[in-house]
Amino acid sequence: MWDVAKDACGKLRFTAHPTVQRAARNINIRQTVYIISWVVELAAILGFAAACQQIAVRDADALEEVVPTTMAVLGAAIIIRQALALVDAHPLATKLCSPSLGALGLAAAFLLLILVQACVDANEVWWMVVWAALSVASTFLIRTAVWRSPWGLHGGGVAVLGQKDAAQELTSALSGHGRRPVVTCLPHDAPASLTTLRAMVEDGHVEAVVLTAIPPQELAPMLNRLADLPIGIYMVPNFGLTQAPLPDVIELLPNLLTGPRGLAKRAVDLAGASAALLIFAPLLILAGLLIRLETPGPILFRQVRFGLGGRATEVWKFRTMHNDKQDIAGEARTLARDPRVTRVGRWLRRLSIDELPQIFNVLRGDLSLVGPRPHATKMKIEGEYYADAVSQYPIRHRVKPGITGWAQVNGSRGEVDTLEKARRRVDLDLWYITNWSLALDIWIILLTAAGGFATLKAD
Repeated sequence: MWDVAKDACGKLRFTAHPTVQRAARNINIRQTVYIISWVVELAAILGFAAACQQIAVRDADALEEVVPTTMAVLGAAIIIRQALALVDAHPLATKLCSPSLGALGLAAAFLLLILVQACVDANEVWWMVVWAALSVASTFLIRTAVWRSPWGLHGGGVAVLGQKDAAQELTSALSGHGRRPVVTCLPHDAPASLTTLRAMVEDGHVEAVVLTAIPPQELAPMLNRLADLPIGIYMVPNFGLTQAPLPDVIELLPNLLTGPRGLAKRAVDLAGASAALLIFAPLLILAGLLIRLETPGPILFRQVRFGLGGRATEVWKFRTMHNDKQDIAGEARTLARDPRVTRVGRWLRRLSIDELPQIFNVLRGDLSLVGPRPHATKMKIEGEYYADAVSQYPIRHRVKPGITGWAQVNGSRGEVDTLEKARRRVDLDLWYITNWSLALDIWIILLTAAGGFATLKAD
């Protein structure tokens, strides 16, 4: 699952396979470009509003109405676009609005504003018409440029997995009609099918898999083998018994990495991590100085942990142990009053300040602000590896690991020395994945900021 080699000093180094790194990097770049285009659109709309109103009204006080008016228009545009998207609510429909659909929603919102303004004061309608024309045109041009660029978000491909004949028929039924493209059709009983599917997911070609005509006794083992893949998993039951042009699709496990949900989560991560970096910059500098003054060695500790899809990722933390006693693989679990931990490191751990460098992991896209905590690759519970000791463990790898999470704000922090504690932490992580929403992420961030990060018994 990862490459292991010794560096010039003879220490083991872990690196993710190039295909995994490339796929994750491409997703982060695409989402970041899309989010930046939102900011540019907003700035253009606000700029056009201020310019048009100033030219028409010539009153500096009138500019105070620009921001609330713009927010009202954008809010209406979002609602209209969502309503248009619901016209085709099939789970495999492309949910990201095309440039024309996005411009249409904005134009409809401006039309409502102009109609309301005409009823209130018809003298100010003309500048709103000019504002609307400039804003809709700029939005369409920006979104078209992003859409057609190599980094455009168009919705990923679909893989169909099942009995050969049924899978081929389902592939034909799903193709076209505004759906995500079906990029591969694989027989479920072929030994190489899952290997091929994993490789396509890692390369970024597949964002959803649809299961069909799989015998009931084979379905549960199949889901267990797919559970850690960060893609949407769907099922079409009894395909071939219906003459409907497009079969009903049941969502078994959601995709929280890509699509609208992944894009919204990435936007929160970028905004939150950027704000946190500004707020905690003095604390980061102070912690680094204290570490360097107390013991020799690097300020940061880079440990390989399980990341998205169960693959290895390098997580940054402040070094809290003596430099010659660190454990890059996490095989030696941290114990209460662990002698490897320095005096400064003990307080950094208790206040979770040692986790702050992971803000840079969030900006890079390796981590999220909120998610299951990344576990060390060699972590053991009662003599067994975590993944072997706790059932359904791979499901927690369906989302990016986080700096904080539902388990942490519910008291599941610190040393995990019993199987009961390990199971409770995984149960809380799975609850978070099943019930994920932006509101839940924001609530966890608020709980963390209110003190959910501190554990005075942590060592």
